[in-house]
Amino acid sequence: MSLESDEVVTDLLFGDLSKAEIYGRKVIDIYADGPSADDSCPLDPDPWGNNAGCQGVTVNLDGTDGMGNQVSLTTVTDDAGYFEFTDLWPGSYTVTVDEPAGFYCSYPDPCEFTLDLMSDEIADGLVFGDYSKAEIVAYKFFDADEDGYPDPGEAPVAGIEFCLYDGAWNLIGCQVSDGSGIVYWGNLMPGDYIVEE
Repeated sequence: MSLESDEVVTDLLFGDLSKAEIYGRKVIDIYADGPSADDSCPLDPDPWGNNAGCQGVTVNLDGTDGMGNQVSLTTVTDDAGYFEFTDLWPGSYTVTVDEPAGFYCSYPDPCEFTLDLMSDEIADGLVFGDYSKAEIVAYKFFDADEDGYPDPGEAPVAGIEFCLYDGAWNLIGCQVSDGSGIVYWGNLMPGDYIVEE
């Protein structure tokens, strides 16, 4: 800059910024009913197989930073379902997840977060809730010794009707036990059910 005699320069601006951060978690929505205190990421051993819905899940960050550059980043949730994106320039971003096979996103709806991050902003508490479908298997057998358990030699009973109701006693459907004494309902939403013989 060359200054002339008596010249006054008043429009020198220096703009600073600091990076932004995003923190969140992937959880299992136990009853597929939205956020609740019951939602968590089960740790091993998980007998119901929900680990895959929150552990090792790919999380995507896409958008444009404040300088107009396209941003596309991915990370993976840890064993407790947590994820983070740090060292981000301020900008407009969308966070999404790649749903594992057999899992469905219950919240947020739609299953994404849209963020306008400012300098030094920390966006915390982003939570994605997932669930998987449930199933019911009932077994009809002749309980010869009346102990409540199928013992060797106690035969299955076919041809017995069982009906499935939701928690408010609305009929979902009825089935008859097969040659193995089995009735089965699959692809059920998490929730309360009643099985009646």
